[in-house]
Amino acid sequence: MRVLNSERLAELLEEFTYRLGETGEAFNCIVVGGAALALSVRPDRPATEDVDVFAQLTPAATRLVKTMAQEHNLRDPEWLNAKAQTFMSPTASHNEQDLAVIFQHRNVVVRVLDAPSLFAMKCRAGRISKDGGDLVALADRLQITSIDEATRVMDDYYDGEELMKPHAREILKHHFRATRDPAT
Repeated sequence: MRVLNSERLAELLEEFTYRLGETGEAFNCIVVGGAALALSVRPDRPATEDVDVFAQLTPAATRLVKTMAQEHNLRDPEWLNAKAQTFMSPTASHNEQDLAVIFQHRNVVVRVLDAPSLFAMKCRAGRISKDGGDLVALADRLQITSIDEATRVMDDYYDGEELMKPHAREILKHHFRATRDPAT
């Protein structure tokens, strides 16, 4: 089994993009979640188990994902998947042209979600074991210094329809206090 750290993620996504592009298949996706953090905000982020994307996986893309999982001895045969779409804002319009392209070959384009949207999704997920470091890194990147500011970012993404998870709120409160008063 191969660990999916930022370097390994980049290698796999680059290979996926090239191989799928060579088939002539048109495919666009937006990398989100832990993989997006590792590729754009936290290159030192602990490994992630998979690559969550916003996309409709075509049959050719799905076959390639499974083939690459076998070839690279990956734990998850669906190492690239669209399971995180449940966290996608139904009202946010992701203008793909505004998102950073991380890989492109022929008609295959892989983008990474912007930091404010990632922050909102992590606030909504609010998992104790997985999201703490990501929330802190994103808050620092976005220069968010209060729960009110964090809530505004979340409201912008979810149009006020989702609440921050209590665990996310506590992680951020602790971080903001520690940032203001490092002695505590």
